[in-house]
Amino acid sequence: MPQRVLALELWELRERVGLSREDAAAILDQHQGTLRRMERAETGPKKLHASTLIDAYTERLPAAQRDPVAKHLRELLRVATERGWWHDHRDVLPPWLRVHIGIETYASQIRVWSPCLVPELLQTPDYARALYQVHCPREDPEVTERRVELLQRRQAHTVYRQDCAVWALLSESAWTSGPGGPDILAAQRDHVERLAVERTSGVTVQVMPQRSPLHPIADIGGFRIVRVPHPQIADTLLRRCPREGMAIEDDEHTIRAYRVALDQAVAVAPNPLRPTRL
Repeated sequence: MPQRVLALELWELRERVGLSREDAAAILDQHQGTLRRMERAETGPKKLHASTLIDAYTERLPAAQRDPVAKHLRELLRVATERGWWHDHRDVLPPWLRVHIGIETYASQIRVWSPCLVPELLQTPDYARALYQVHCPREDPEVTERRVELLQRRQAHTVYRQDCAVWALLSESAWTSGPGGPDILAAQRDHVERLAVERTSGVTVQVMPQRSPLHPIADIGGFRIVRVPHPQIADTLLRRCPREGMAIEDDEHTIRAYRVALDQAVAVAPNPLRPTRL
């Protein structure tokens, strides 16, 4: 995600200072196609190329804007070219989840529909561990613990990050049943309850009763819509799939359809829950 943001901001700044793509390619002594791929984030940014463009673009800005803009872009470049925090867990990280984490780590808003289970980002370690044991009953316990550790780090970069809002819509069955025994489920509900009322948490939870009116996502599997804080980057839709885990959709019309359906379901559901109602 930082690569996409950097690419877009360099593109916008190039146009802002009145340089054509041909002009910028000449600055790099590269073909226009190289710059086009860079601006579309089709290839990772090379430090030398990006630094050269930052210098060339910012020197054409008014004097008061040069240093702040250059500092911002160099920080973006640093983040875009370093390994993500999840690299340390690559032994338990399938390719689809690597892409997913790369998006959610920089999200400003994550909206979730979870018809069967408490969403991953709200799960306790015991709940997650019990669920992994259902999916992979013969897995080495050490590998399972690595998965739990990875989930906790994901939560630290989303749920416990103050500039990220998580809005979860659950079905009643996801709230009243789940992996593990009754103690694990009770502790899981207490955990979500605490998140829902903490002032420092950006978590909102709604539970859809079984007897609720029919809503547009009643027969749709779990999905989430992720938004990053950049106006030029569209929302990303992640849908549950049997093989890939989560399929990533970036088609604008598909995402809009899911967003509208989720809005309608949220409107049908009871108000966000509080401890006495949980």
